[in-house]
Order: sequence, then structure tokens, then C-alpha cells
Amino acid sequence: RVVSKIRSLSRKTEDFKLALLSSQVSSAVQNSLAGGSDPFAKVKGLIEKMIQRLLDDAKAEAGHKAYCDKEMAETEAKKMEHEEDLDHLGAKIRSAESSTAKL
Repeated sequence: RVVSKIRSLSRKTEDFKLALLSSQVSSAVQNSLAGGSDPFAKVKGLIEKMIQRLLDDAKAEAGHKAYCDKEMAETEAKKMEHEEDLDHLGAKIRSAESSTAKL
């Protein structure tokens, strides 16, 4: 029942990691039943590992997003500086052209 829920969720979300987890859970349950040990101990461990991997991935993504946001802000600030410089130099060129035209 747990395996079918995980498989269903992996199909809905199209998440390869969940599909892998469902396969591992299925295998663990079958092996535990054949060996006579508690199948849920192994399943619980697999789920905990999966949750930890997902948390680690989320943390890495958050760090990457923060880096990208910082870089984008710096780039936007530099772009605005360059646009201001361009406007200033354009005004100087127009002023020089009008002075030249008067001569």
C-alpha cells in the first residue's frame, strides 16, 4: 500500500527520485518479509534518507537562488550606471556638435 502511494505520487509529480524510492521500498519490504525481520524499519530509513536528500537539495537551491539574485542586482546596478554614463556622454557629444555647428 505504501509502495503504491509513493509510485502514484512519483507519476503525478514526474519525480525520478520518488520512483526510485518506491522501488527501494518495495525491495526492502520483500527482503524483510523473506528474512522475517521488520519491513518498516528499513522503509522508515529509506524515507528518512529521501527526506534528508530533498532538504539538502532545497537548501542548495535556496543558496543558488540567493547567489543569482545578488548577481542580478549587481548587474542591474552596473547597467544603470552605464546607461547614465551613456546619457551623459551623449549630452556632451550633442553639446560639442552644436558648438561645432556654430563655428
